[in-house]
Amino acid sequence: MLLVALVPVFAYSLEITLKTDKPSYHGSEYVYISGLLTYNYWPITNELVSVEVLDPQNLTMLIVTRLTDSEGKYNYTFRLPDSAKTGTYTVKVVAEHFELIARNQAIFEVTSSNTIYIRADGSIDPSTAPILRIGLRSEEHTSELQSP
Repeated sequence: MLLVALVPVFAYSLEITLKTDKPSYHGSEYVYISGLLTYNYWPITNELVSVEVLDPQNLTMLIVTRLTDSEGKYNYTFRLPDSAKTGTYTVKVVAEHFELIARNQAIFEVTSSNTIYIRADGSIDPSTAPILRIGLRSEEHTSELQSP
């Protein structure tokens, strides 16, 4: 007689999500990064999350450490410099819990906000033109005509 015992096998899973609030930004805009850290689908509270942002040349722009809240969530907001390089930026996050390591990454684009397109006829494409509000003061001018 063969006796078989079933023993449950548990796979422990540490996962971290990551997103930005928009896929594309201009220089001087704020970038909002957020995510969730879970262990076997349960939120992990008070755990450190490392956030790194790389510029289009793959150079580290910033590294910060955030703490997850009571729901396992973390976030970080930073402002792009006015002179931010155009291109694809990479955000990387890493967290550790019970000797397990979770990693994730996301990308966002930085596009130029100072580009104005000129049409072949010399006119400015209105969708790329900056909006200027100029207050003009109306003044009444009078002149007298002198007869020769």
